[in-house]
Amino acid sequence: MPQVLWQRWFGVGALAVALLLSLAGAVALPFVLPMLVVALVLIAKPRPLKPLPSWLENLLALVIVAAVAAGGGLRFGVMRPVANLLVLLTAVRLWGGAEKTRRATVLLLLAMLNAAGIASSTHPALVGYLVALLVGVVVAAGQLVPLELGQRFGGGSPRGLPPARLVAGTTVLAFLVAAPLFVLFPRLRSPFAASGLGARPVSGFREAVSLHQLGDIKISRRPMLRVRFLKADQVQPHWLRFAGATLSHYRAGRWLESRKQRAGEEVNFFAGPEGPVKAEITLEQSSDRLFLPPGTRQVVPPDAEVWVDGAGAVRIPRSLEPPISFRVSFDPGVVNTRPPGPEDLAVTVSRQALRRVAREAMGNARDPLRRAQALEEYLQRRYRYSTSTAVPLRADPVEWFLFTAREGHCEFFASAMVLLLRAEGIPARLQTGFAGGQDLGGGEFLLRDANAHAWVLAYIGDRWWIFDPTPPEGRPGTESGTEAVSLRALWANLEGFWDRWVITFSLADQLEVLVSLWSAVRSAGRWLALLAVALLVVAAAWLLWRQRGRQKRRAAPSELGVLLWRLAQEAGWDEESLARATPSQVLDSLLPRLSSSREACLWLFQAHERALYAAGATPPRRRVWASFREVLRELRRPLREVGHTTSGPAPGSKAKRE
Repeated sequence: MPQVLWQRWFGVGALAVALLLSLAGAVALPFVLPMLVVALVLIAKPRPLKPLPSWLENLLALVIVAAVAAGGGLRFGVMRPVANLLVLLTAVRLWGGAEKTRRATVLLLLAMLNAAGIASSTHPALVGYLVALLVGVVVAAGQLVPLELGQRFGGGSPRGLPPARLVAGTTVLAFLVAAPLFVLFPRLRSPFAASGLGARPVSGFREAVSLHQLGDIKISRRPMLRVRFLKADQVQPHWLRFAGATLSHYRAGRWLESRKQRAGEEVNFFAGPEGPVKAEITLEQSSDRLFLPPGTRQVVPPDAEVWVDGAGAVRIPRSLEPPISFRVSFDPGVVNTRPPGPEDLAVTVSRQALRRVAREAMGNARDPLRRAQALEEYLQRRYRYSTSTAVPLRADPVEWFLFTAREGHCEFFASAMVLLLRAEGIPARLQTGFAGGQDLGGGEFLLRDANAHAWVLAYIGDRWWIFDPTPPEGRPGTESGTEAVSLRALWANLEGFWDRWVITFSLADQLEVLVSLWSAVRSAGRWLALLAVALLVVAAAWLLWRQRGRQKRRAAPSELGVLLWRLAQEAGWDEESLARATPSQVLDSLLPRLSSSREACLWLFQAHERALYAAGATPPRRRVWASFREVLRELRRPLREVGHTTSGPAPGSKAKRE
């Protein structure tokens, strides 16, 4: 029954979409469960389900709205409640969705949810889902479209699956068309990327930290920094810390850099004395700043315009093409940055609540350095590191982290410690950059986007100190170089490629690809023209050779034709007469001479006509030869009747036929 077929395909589609939404985190699992149950019922039910009564659907609509409101409402942004609403509405409309009046609505809802799931997924496994989805759509269309056309114009009945070659060819063709379209279409930010709809921001450096927008972070393995220490017998782990931004201003969950620099606060990185440790650093990605060790004393910048901004960061033009190399010398035991100011003591959240936590953490310690260390240890022990957070829209992220969630990213730990120190009168700042790295040997290290980190600067005893309150499991460490040949490293490289050329493929990348292609075409225009001419010549020669081969195959007689020719010659036809005769004339001349083998002769000529004119299947070779021998034996028997004739010219000599 057509409705049952539609119902089962709707069940399969709903099951696939529900699994995608669950894995991508686009919709909370309790909201997906009803659609999963309905999908399984649609697949298993042997009869078409009728739609729910209107009064029941209206009642369920009120229940759905109440469930969405109870699930958080607008506290997580706009997209999450919309997605929750859609998935519950789809579960209701799927019941009886195979009826013609409801099919369009169900298809639209499934398409919208599928788009939401795809837009919120950043994992390379999405390619496998897209391939499976495309195969399923082609197979479903191959069954349902002919069925609907047949029902409309008569003769429609359920058919088998479309040929595997058609499905595979359509899938490959779709991806061949989609790849260039992906490169050419304008880059549009996904509406799910800045919401709590399960979009996973890719790890990496951020000059402005927004705790509300972090959400569930996707770890990227894309290379960012390559560091080579010069004349260093042994590299200490604490040397592998490179700052990109120092943030002092905290407002409503956002950390921002200073844009103004007070007189006398300038940090000279270009003419100061050398530090005890020297290193060469290479940026593997485009950037508008140099990442420096906190104790940097001297910088030998790249050959480009370089300046120091209001926050003390060394800036470079973003237009510089990586790799970008520069040299630094630094003192690992100090922090070289501007002195503290009033903004380093500012607290915009409840100072009283912060002081309660700070004093509980610091206990009876009186020395400022010991108090800061106690606070660092307290956050490491009492709070849990997590790559997934969902801060309510109206809550302050630091308060939510300290008093409600008690878990979060490194940015939450560092932000909380900065504000707790400020509440106790200790100037503090948030610093972001990279830490740790993969040991490549010979004093060389590779830092990836996954090494992005945040830590704390506290001003104690007339100097800045570095603190890292993030638990050990959340701090980037030093990796062994042997990982480069492991399966984990290969998968990490694949993820890095996916992050670089799919997730973070931007408008600038598009323009760069187009400019590169145009430059390549212009520089190799003559060679490309010659190559095009050569390809045209080769294609023309191949087509000509193929056409001649077809003509030869058509001209060459088949095995069955050769056997019939021999039978005609046995019956007395000469070659010249046979060349002008038709198969029916030859058959008419043979049948009067046959009795026991007439059926075999008729079958031979019919098989020859089917193979020659109707493009029929090749007849069984064994039967062909058996029939040929049967006719040949009877033709070779002596004629019983002297006056035997044929319907055409009597087989014999040329003179008689004339």
